[in-house]
Amino acid sequence: MDNDRGFIVGEDSWGKGLVQTVFPLGENLALALTTAKYYTPSGRSIQRDYAHIEDYILYKKAPEDEREVRYTAKGRKVLGQGGISPDFEVASARKLFTLELMNKGTFFGYARKFAGRQTPLSKTAVFPGDEEKGTDLVIDSRVIEDFKAFLRSNKIAFSEERFQEAGEEIKRELEREIFSSLWGVEAGVRIYQKSDAAVLKALEVISQASKFVADSHSP
Repeated sequence: MDNDRGFIVGEDSWGKGLVQTVFPLGENLALALTTAKYYTPSGRSIQRDYAHIEDYILYKKAPEDEREVRYTAKGRKVLGQGGISPDFEVASARKLFTLELMNKGTFFGYARKFAGRQTPLSKTAVFPGDEEKGTDLVIDSRVIEDFKAFLRSNKIAFSEERFQEAGEEIKRELEREIFSSLWGVEAGVRIYQKSDAAVLKALEVISQASKFVADSHSP
C-alpha cells in the first residue's frame, strides 16, 4: 500500500507492529519485553494502543483523529496507530448465532458425519464422483433440515428466527466444511471463495487496480 503497488480489499487489521523478546522466568512463566517496532515504507507505525484491549474484543476501529497521518509514494493519505486500512472496505462480521455455532464446532462436526454417511440425509444421498469436485452438490433445504436435526440431536438449542437471520452464513459455512470433508480443504476454500464478499469486490476492482499500478510505474 505505502509503495502504491496495488489496492487492499477487506477491513482494518487490528494493528500489531511490535517486536517482542520472550524471556523465560520459570515453569509456565515468561516475560515478553518489547524491544522494537515495525514501520511501513511511509514511516508510520501501525501499532495500536493496547491500553484499550476491550476495543479489540469488540472489533472497534481506532479513532481516525487520534492516528498519525503519512503519505504513500504517490501522495495518498495513510494512517498509523491502528492497523492497515483497506482501499475498499468489505466487512466480514458474522451474525452472533453463526459465531456461536462455529465456536461449538457444529459445522465441522456435521460435515464429518455427513461425509461419513452418518446423518439421515447422507445415508441415502448420492455424492458426485471425485472427478466432479463437488460441482453437483448443492446445499439445499434438505441439507439445512438435516443440519437442524444434527443440532437437536446434540442438544444445541436454537430458534427459527435466529436460524433464518443467519441463514446465508450458515449455508456458506456448511458448504465449505462439507466440501472440505468430501474432497479436501482446497475444494472447501474454492467453493467458499466463490461467494466471498472480499473476493468478489477484488474481482470488481481488478481492472482499476491494474491501471493504478501501471500509472504508478509510468515515468
